[in-house]
Amino acid sequence: MKKQLLALAVAAALPMGAQAGVTIYGHAHASFDYTDNGDDNRADVSSNSSRLGFKGTEDISDNLSVFWKMEWQVSLSGDDGGRSRDLAQRNRYVGLKGAWGSVLMGRHDIPTKMIGCKVSLFYCTQMGEHRALTATDFAGGGLDNRTDNTVAYISPKWGGFSFIAAYVADPTEGTTAPDNDADGYDGSITWDNGQYFAGASYGNMSGDRAGIDDMKWYRLTGSAKFGGFRVVGLYQDFDNDDIGDRSVWSLGGSYTFGNNIVKLQYTDADERDNTKDTGATQISVGWDHKLNKRTMVYAAYTNIDNDDNAKYRIGQGGHDDRTTGAVGEDISGGSLGLRYTFYTK
Repeated sequence: MKKQLLALAVAAALPMGAQAGVTIYGHAHASFDYTDNGDDNRADVSSNSSRLGFKGTEDISDNLSVFWKMEWQVSLSGDDGGRSRDLAQRNRYVGLKGAWGSVLMGRHDIPTKMIGCKVSLFYCTQMGEHRALTATDFAGGGLDNRTDNTVAYISPKWGGFSFIAAYVADPTEGTTAPDNDADGYDGSITWDNGQYFAGASYGNMSGDRAGIDDMKWYRLTGSAKFGGFRVVGLYQDFDNDDIGDRSVWSLGGSYTFGNNIVKLQYTDADERDNTKDTGATQISVGWDHKLNKRTMVYAAYTNIDNDDNAKYRIGQGGHDDRTTGAVGEDISGGSLGLRYTFYTK
């Protein structure tokens, strides 16, 4: 049924493109991976947040426009890591914008996630991305979450500065339904002049999400470019009485020459302050080669060193991971990938 509905949506959007300003976009991203997680070793094809989306903007007046987006995750590997996320919802929203900024309602990445992906040398999709350690502090993606029932304001840019403020409503509050949604807010402020980037965010979810209540966090990110060199960094802190406080930091660098990028990123997750030996470290190396503006091939390797009571996995972010793993087991993997991006009206 889902596939039939998507086919109808594609058919309906194609003839409208020229007159309504509908943009069809996405990327097809597959990789051949080998993962080693103790006794659980396997080779497979991964679909790394491959997606299909439609978006558009229409002027209402000289100072007001309506904009919208509808995006689906599409599995190129067929089983999507065994998680049944083919045609899963990604960002979907509608909003108004003008010289004063933009307001949207729907499903959207939280600002904390957005500033984190700004400093991921592995694009928040490849094997090796730091979200394997940053995105695991509570259910639904942790500090790299995408939330339903979201209202967000996005400011204009003033000399490189901008900010985003998002509120997440809980539709089950005050009803007999289980209170498993998030109810809270998240916001970020960024500065970007092309060579330097800095971002800071703070969030609080007070609803009972998967049995975890009153979660607070902040994240700091930054990057700098010097010729072909780029340096990136991240620090975050998560605070919750039930599962314990934790901080994570990451540091990486890349060098671009011709159509090639070589990169190295290191991430360290401290143990929870109420449970010993729950930390981990990750080191990732990679090589990207652009065949043209839309097409890239790459090779990547990552290793996660888990403490005795930790169970971090490679696939906590946008990258598939079929390994089950075990507490205290280290995990490593290699990936050969191809990514094609399309964007047309």
